[in-house]
Amino acid sequence: MKILQITVAVVFFLTSKCFAQKNQFIIPDSLKSKNIEYLKERLSNDSDSQKLDSIYGHSILSKAKAGNNPEKVIEAYKTVMYKSGKKTWLNYCDSIMSVALKSSNNELIGSAYLTKGIVYYHFKQESKALDNYILADQFISKTHNQYLIHKTKYSIASIKYYLGFYDESISLLKECEEYFRVHEPGNPRLLSLHLLSLCYIKTKQYNLAAATIDLGYREAINLDELTIIPYFTNAEGRNEFFKKNYKNAISKLNKSLPHFIQSNDIANTSTTNLYLGRSYWELGNKEKAVPYFKKVDETFKKDKFMKEDLIEAYYLLAQYYESKGDTTEQLKYLHGLLEAETFVSKTTDTFLKICTGIMT
Repeated sequence: MKILQITVAVVFFLTSKCFAQKNQFIIPDSLKSKNIEYLKERLSNDSDSQKLDSIYGHSILSKAKAGNNPEKVIEAYKTVMYKSGKKTWLNYCDSIMSVALKSSNNELIGSAYLTKGIVYYHFKQESKALDNYILADQFISKTHNQYLIHKTKYSIASIKYYLGFYDESISLLKECEEYFRVHEPGNPRLLSLHLLSLCYIKTKQYNLAAATIDLGYREAINLDELTIIPYFTNAEGRNEFFKKNYKNAISKLNKSLPHFIQSNDIANTSTTNLYLGRSYWELGNKEKAVPYFKKVDETFKKDKFMKEDLIEAYYLLAQYYESKGDTTEQLKYLHGLLEAETFVSKTTDTFLKICTGIMT
């Protein structure tokens, strides 16, 4: 295996200029006789360099194109996309869309729109994500692919949660959880349970939230899906906050925060900082609360991430500096409050225009 990897790497260096000039990938001789499944296994298990990733990935894509099967070509594009830099993802989405549209297959077209929506959502471009989710739904609803139908419902539910339409989100998520419980008991079901618990918290159904979180914990452990546990721990912290168990909330939120920071999960990092700050504030420790609120502001300035509930950080910062007689800092955060409210208002208006008459 090591010899094969070295051979592939050497071929890459010898032919890289040729690739650049012709803009056409040539499968190395050492891989021509290998099938796609073999290459996928090498890509997943053996490759530890971008050069080898590129060769295995583009070999998969070339073989799929040669087979003239749109479904296989799209699958290959997705394989290459997720092994590539995130800056290239939307370009791959366009390639996937081109293949899907040429196929005239509702399932492939809908799935392509869904993939593009998920990528936009990953980049925190929620309005563009919603556009693509709606288009995905229009095509996928014409098929009998229940997995894609429910995956689309989950995606729309996540946007509705973002918008504050919690009851509508709950309705969709219950359908998803029921389906995934039987057909996709791993991550799809766990993600549905997590988002469902957050909706229950927002609708003040704290006992239902606690029961859903507990179920999520147990299922994640049983299925050895340990990476999702911090999300349930975080949801438990939020639930404890609204139940006014502030010390318990701080403990749970602090336990989950490192995972979000390490995985660059901006949304959950910022929201966790807000609830940590609010917990300390409610306990009367305003000095300890303020740095967490400032992190919410820093995230907004750097990453342009802001939700309606995060605006509370600016109210409390302005109130804190007013109590200190620091007019300069008070005005600074009042100005930040106005910027945050304007941002959220514009975002919500855009979503509502898209939703009107379509997602009811």
